[in-house]
Amino acid sequence: MNTAKKMYLHRLQEESRGETPSNKDYDVNFVVTPEDRESLPDMNEAVDAIRGANVPIQQVGVSGFKLPLAFVTETGDKMTLEANVTGTVSLEADLKGINMSRIVRTFYEYKDRAFTPDTLADILHGYREKVGSLHARVKVGFSYPMVKKSLRSNLEGYQFYKVAYEATISASGAVRRYVEFDFVYSSACPCSAELAEHARDTRGVYAIPHSQRSRARVKVELADGATVTVEDMQRHLENALKTET
Repeated sequence: MNTAKKMYLHRLQEESRGETPSNKDYDVNFVVTPEDRESLPDMNEAVDAIRGANVPIQQVGVSGFKLPLAFVTETGDKMTLEANVTGTVSLEADLKGINMSRIVRTFYEYKDRAFTPDTLADILHGYREKVGSLHARVKVGFSYPMVKKSLRSNLEGYQFYKVAYEATISASGAVRRYVEFDFVYSSACPCSAELAEHARDTRGVYAIPHSQRSRARVKVELADGATVTVEDMQRHLENALKTET
């Protein structure tokens, strides 16, 4: 059955100018019915949409929409955190566009599930099917709290780590999963250290190089069936870089 519709803007141009103008008052008593929802226009169904260049777009979608998601800790506990989500799909040359709200709504179907990198595969299959795309990508960023001890005093305090789960799906259905982790640490400024050594060597002057805040961003791809926790990532970075700040 052909469900294509003519765009309202084009339809209005064809209507007589002598008709009674529409009511511009906001109707506080209006209640949306299933029939109203079904009749809402969808650009994907428009038969007379504006024609663009007949070229594919690699990725198009929504970026930075927020919602609370439950993440699983190393001990199996759940922790609800604010997540920043980016979801994109490929757009083939013969398609007019995508309904981006379908990407957002797919995430709401999973908002009550414990969120892991494996969850992304289900989401990708879901919104690729809804949007009708060949390739899709999703990235979920969040700030992950952990109680850590200070370097010398052993006093405990919260550290917040910038983490992202990411996944892609190809036209063949192959899914690739990634975990991205930011680790902030203190390092010696190489320029300052070199100048201090130069002063000591050439003039016998004692100089103190200054430290600087550095950021190491590590992105790992998970093999099929493999898992890694945020705590695993933190331990690997802490073992390599001892001066976390």
